[in-house]
Amino acid sequence: MLIFNLSVLLAERNLKINKVSKDTGISRTTLTSLAKNHAQGIQFETVNTLCLYLNVSPSDLMKVHPVDFRIEEMNANLNIEKVKQDTMLKGSFIIRITDGVKNYAVPFNTLTKNLSDIKAHPVTMHCGISFTDSASLEAEAFRKYYAELPVIFKSQLNTWLFDALEPVVFPPFVGAHTISNLDEAIRQL
Repeated sequence: MLIFNLSVLLAERNLKINKVSKDTGISRTTLTSLAKNHAQGIQFETVNTLCLYLNVSPSDLMKVHPVDFRIEEMNANLNIEKVKQDTMLKGSFIIRITDGVKNYAVPFNTLTKNLSDIKAHPVTMHCGISFTDSASLEAEAFRKYYAELPVIFKSQLNTWLFDALEPVVFPPFVGAHTISNLDEAIRQL
């Protein structure tokens, strides 16, 4: 897993993306994409410019961990009328873990709850996540790899999970909404 450490470096230096963009000539769009780890690639010239500007090495700018996580196969059975009438929706997703040798597909369940009065608008909802089979070999592998992740990688994995689940588990009319993080799923065991 490779992540860009730009948001941390900017926070440590009390810098805003707008200022960095003006000072370096790198577009705000590119900097925002890098800071949120949404970028699919980066030019060497951009890495060089950021390293010189922030006075860091490429290894400070990019962090790598020898395990890769991918979120896939999301299913929420989202029925707008059911959300308006009921208080819970069930769904599922898979996190695939690859360490270069083994490949695990870890199934998770989602349970989205309506936290507000049915007639309230906008609706407030929360999506909890849990292991489909907490005793499985895959769940154990996930717990092991997740426990070994540095905090910055855990944070990024939870951000990716939120970004992937948000459009799937929440209908468009929902106002405030939250999703459990992976630490909470592990603590439930």
